[in-house]
Amino acid sequence: DLTELDLPSTMKTSFPDSADLLNFSLTITPDEGMYRGGAFTFTFAINTHYPHDPPKVKCTQTIYHPNVDLEGNVCLNILREDWKPVLNLNPIIMVYSIVTSLKSSPRFLSSL
Repeated sequence: DLTELDLPSTMKTSFPDSADLLNFSLTITPDEGMYRGGAFTFTFAINTHYPHDPPKVKCTQTIYHPNVDLEGNVCLNILREDWKPVLNLNPIIMVYSIVTSLKSSPRFLSSL
């Protein structure tokens, strides 16, 4: 999955433990929208049941967004009931890019 990622210049992955590819961070620095100029880090924890179970993803910064709760949990259907084993990390990462660069209502994302 990680070798298939095609990240734009506004996103960067990091691996706190280079021996553990199942736990990593994604930092998004939006260059447009209401979050422009910010830097938002999301932690990814992929369990041993992946791809049958979705990864656990959290935002480490406090962000006021209708799809992020106060503990940093991102409320997206593809991380819950709409998860399918055929999905890889690309759609999840692209959704985070959209979440942090919103210019208008996040009508296509699930609400809290």
